[in-house]
Amino acid sequence: MSQASRPPNPDVFRAPTGTHDVLSPDSSRWSALVAAFAVRAERFGYELVITPAFEHTEVFHRVGADTDVVRKEMYEFTDAGGRHFALRPEGTAPVVRAFVEHRPTPPWKAWYVAPTFVTSARRRAASVNTTNSV
Repeated sequence: MSQASRPPNPDVFRAPTGTHDVLSPDSSRWSALVAAFAVRAERFGYELVITPAFEHTEVFHRVGADTDVVRKEMYEFTDAGGRHFALRPEGTAPVVRAFVEHRPTPPWKAWYVAPTFVTSARRRAASVNTTNSV
């Protein structure tokens, strides 16, 4: 059966299993929460760090080689140039990579809020967005 003659998949117009949309009024509350956290974090010298949603796979293998996330739960892919990448399964490794790359002046106090991507069903109950300080 060709792609054109297949019946439409009703799930195409639903958020993927394990994810959810955040619409108003929840999105307004989420934005307010992050803004309030940012004010307090900055008051104590923490700076917001925003890293890419994907990194070289080796970033996660170096930092967490012995964890289930790295061994079994990462979404990995190879680009057209043959480079190996992974969607961010957690936020610490990308922040460490950013520190190594950019060498900010110590002491460096950082916080981040970012979506994470894992295949594990046990993370289903957790929010897709996580906030951590490093």
